[in-house]
Amino acid sequence: MMLSWNIFLSFIWLACWGDTSFLQFFVGFFLGFAFLFFIESTGFMGNSGYTKKVIAVLDLIWFFCKELWKANVRVAIDLIRMSPKLTPAIVAVPLELQSAWAITTMANMITLTPGTLSLDLNEDNSIIYIHTMYLDNGDKEAFIKEIKEGFEARILKLERNEVEVGTT
Repeated sequence: MMLSWNIFLSFIWLACWGDTSFLQFFVGFFLGFAFLFFIESTGFMGNSGYTKKVIAVLDLIWFFCKELWKANVRVAIDLIRMSPKLTPAIVAVPLELQSAWAITTMANMITLTPGTLSLDLNEDNSIIYIHTMYLDNGDKEAFIKEIKEGFEARILKLERNEVEVGTT
């Protein structure tokens, strides 16, 4: 419902400016979001948790872009070196994620990040097997912690609707 309000406010912004460019729509969407954030924080129209969900999704996207950048730089530097510092390994990472969309999202984000590849899930989808080119100091526990506190924690927050009002 709040997404509909946000889009509606974006179109009102476009009508006020008389410009239908994507940039103006984005500005209107952002301003509408800011207005809805204010409205939700006051409790005037109830608390749907829309703005907190959007912020959680943006946090996941920002984290993924940051990890993608770091991994690209690391692989590029390793390609330039005369003697690459590869320490490949396959790591079994236990999952708390339950839904198919959450597991698929995490597996795809891991696979899209250079230097890592999602290989398989066990039969009950409680463990994901990840191939990494860089297992620093052979520390599998640190790698598991990095995955769980990074990708899984953010996706789990969305999956469990922990961004709802009163549960954060």
